[in-house]
Amino acid sequence: DVQDRLFQPFATMRKYGGTGLGLAICRRVMEAFGGSIRCESVLQQYTEFSMVFPVVADQEVRELQAHALAAARAAFAGKRLLLVDDDAAQRMTTRHKLAALDAEIDQATDGQRALEALARQHYDMVVLDLNMPLMDGYAVAARLRQGQFPINRDVPIVAHTSEPAHIAALKARRAGMDAFVGKPSTQTQLIDALREALQARATSQASIERKLAGRRILVADDAAYNRKT
Repeated sequence: DVQDRLFQPFATMRKYGGTGLGLAICRRVMEAFGGSIRCESVLQQYTEFSMVFPVVADQEVRELQAHALAAARAAFAGKRLLLVDDDAAQRMTTRHKLAALDAEIDQATDGQRALEALARQHYDMVVLDLNMPLMDGYAVAARLRQGQFPINRDVPIVAHTSEPAHIAALKARRAGMDAFVGKPSTQTQLIDALREALQARATSQASIERKLAGRRILVADDAAYNRKT
């Protein structure tokens, strides 16, 4: 008896709370790209919501993938990436997906070895597994953001994990990571996450530079290397 107004704005059957906008927004989102949403319900038996998505031609998908790959190649060509994962097969698969970027890719088999590499070498991106022995990805990211390895303090970090996305994505953001992609992922999904992380870190850095532009800063440190860094 409420199905006719189920998708109307501000229509709700809750006694307490709720704005009645949730399903109205769902319908607007689906219709925005040519889809639809509907509800079928039989009292005391079932309620079923169905979302219908528009068909995308295979050729269009290939064109979008090619465009994304070309843009990523331009952004990452000549850059140095660190791939951190304790699973050898997963490292090989991920490296194969990233080979098209024309970037130099180093590998680390756990969090501790990743930190050793990050202490020696500047990287333009870290693709970081979260669930690893000895030291997990969250701890690696936290130590980087705390400035323990100054040459990579602001390196963009992509969380790449099979952990449940709804939990891991939030924890990864809180640990200072810039993007999240689940396992398994397609080449396009992985590369899109890398581009997202690169853009997010660049935007953040630009914001800091704008705030500091024209100001005078005093650096006090007895170590010449730290002052230079």
